Amino acid sequence: MWMKINEINENVRKDYKKYSEKIRGEYYFEPVGIHGIEHTKRVLLLSAMLADLNALSFNEKDILYYGAVYHDIGRTCNGIDHSHGLKSWRKVKELRILDEKDETFKKALEYVITNHSISDNQVKEFTGGCDHTRVKLIFELLKDSDGLDRVRLGDLDLKYLRNEHSRNLVGVAKSIYKKRERGE
Repeated sequence: MWMKINEINENVRKDYKKYSEKIRGEYYFEPVGIHGIEHTKRVLLLSAMLADLNALSFNEKDILYYGAVYHDIGRTCNGIDHSHGLKSWRKVKELRILDEKDETFKKALEYVITNHSISDNQVKEFTGGCDHTRVKLIFELLKDSDGLDRVRLGDLDLKYLRNEHSRNLVGVAKSIYKKRERGE
C-alpha cells in the first residue's frame, strides 16, 4: 500500500524544516540544476519519512539528514559521476560543516555520503566504531531517498530500492515532485 503525501506526520515536518535550513545555494555548482536545492529538499523530505517509518534514533536521523543535505554538494556536473559522493564528503570537510560533531558521527556520515554514488557491489563494509548494521541501514535509506527522486527523470527502477518502506513511497515521491514543480 503506497503512502499518500497528506499522511506526513508532524515529526517528519519538524525534522524537514530544521534540516532544510542547512541547505545553502552557494554549496552547489548549479543550485537550480537537476542536482541542486530542490532535489536536495525532496531527498531530505523522503529521508525524514523513511527515518520515521524505520524508527531511527535521534543520532541515526541526524546522520541521515546531514547525508541528505550534503550528498550532492561535491558535484561538478549533472551527468553520471560515481565519484561525486567522495567529492561531496571532501567539500563537507573543507567547509568545516561538522566541527561540532564527534568522530563517530563523522565516520558514519563519511561512509553514507561517500558510498551513496557508487554501485552497491562496490561499497565496502563500515568499520567506523559504531553499529555497522545501523550505519548500513542509514546508507540504504539515503540511497533510496535519492533514488526515489528519480521520479523527476521518469526512470525510477523499483528493483534498486533496498528498504521495504521505500517502495511504499513511490506515489509520495511523485506527489512531492509535482507539488514542488508547481511551487507549492
